[in-house]
Amino acid sequence: MGQRKGEGMHDATTSDIEMLNRYKGTLVKACAIYDRNFLNKRVTYITKSKTVSLVCKRNNFMHLCGIDYYNENPSRFYYDCKRDKLNFKEHHVRIKNDGNTPRKLQVIGCLGDLLIKGKVRLVGNTITYFSNYNYVLRSHSAIIDLGCSWGKNNYYPKSVLNLKFEQFDSGEEIIDILIENLV
Repeated sequence: MGQRKGEGMHDATTSDIEMLNRYKGTLVKACAIYDRNFLNKRVTYITKSKTVSLVCKRNNFMHLCGIDYYNENPSRFYYDCKRDKLNFKEHHVRIKNDGNTPRKLQVIGCLGDLLIKGKVRLVGNTITYFSNYNYVLRSHSAIIDLGCSWGKNNYYPKSVLNLKFEQFDSGEEIIDILIENLV
């Protein structure tokens, strides 16, 4: 049985809020990368044997960061990041119980690495301790993974993973990356 929204998260403590505030600049930069390179785009990764297209929406960004912002409001989180107006307050922010929020925030600024042809690899049907993914896109430098799952006729970004804490096969080299605007 899947988890309901908000399960696996807790209200951010004072020390959690301090940690989140240290990552504000990183979140703003990551949002700019996401906005410029992923938002409302179909990003297609091609290997010798597979083609995987990823559709990225505004609502995916908050989940990638491992944060629940103002009652699960991904639009507000996205726009607050974009305008550099993030406001982390107790009882308005939740983070993951499993410790993955800081791990995600350590690498979220590397999203752009997943668009460098020859520097990205595709790993199929991946299951980790915390979740499962149809595909994982990983940087060649083994720093960041983007877990992708199938839903609503597209793959979508499900999770950012810090490879210091995860082990995956090396996967197949991406030989081409195509980016198509959807709007």
